[in-house]
Amino acid sequence: YETVLHVFSAGNDGTYTCSPYPPSYATVKTGWQSAKNVLTVGAMNQVDYSITVFSSRGPVQDGRLKPEIVASGLNVFSTWTLNRYGFNSGTSMSGPMVAGAATILNERYRQLNGGATPKAALLKALMCNTAEDLGNPGPDFTFGFGLLNARRAVEAMEGNRYFISTTTPATYPITVPAGVRRLKVMLYWADPAAAPNSAGTLINDLDLTVTAPGPAT
Repeated sequence: YETVLHVFSAGNDGTYTCSPYPPSYATVKTGWQSAKNVLTVGAMNQVDYSITVFSSRGPVQDGRLKPEIVASGLNVFSTWTLNRYGFNSGTSMSGPMVAGAATILNERYRQLNGGATPKAALLKALMCNTAEDLGNPGPDFTFGFGLLNARRAVEAMEGNRYFISTTTPATYPITVPAGVRRLKVMLYWADPAAAPNSAGTLINDLDLTVTAPGPAT
């Protein structure tokens, strides 16, 4: 189902040690959270933008990056048992925030494209590439690509700042307006299923190069 984006909470096992990895790492749940075409969400502290101690971190078993994105997951005011509201913490708090943003992106795409439903890969790429980078520069096994920024994701969609190709190799020109602070380019693809119990999960191995005037690659 290419138009269904599954959003999963990474898990709350960040206080564990999975040898030979350092404490907290390689603790992402080994179920649906580790699937390659889903969007796996970690939990951050919205007060100081640090990762919560409980948030599970990557990598997954074959080295892939997880989680891909983080959202607020500490002391979140939300629904509670017996029709009440209360504060709760966990990646089960941050995951629904990202799922809600994906729903809004889906709705906006349909408004812009005559009711057509976007591919899940596009929604995932838009949210990951517009996320606020946290922790180590660039993507990492703690924050993924960073903190969800739904406004930027919608603006990227509205500005048609994406390119979809079904063939490789593919070349796409990017016009960078004057005064732009930073250019972030992401290559993402929905990967077909691997054979059961295979050592590696990825089937396709695609590469991205960006060439600036000069040329400089």
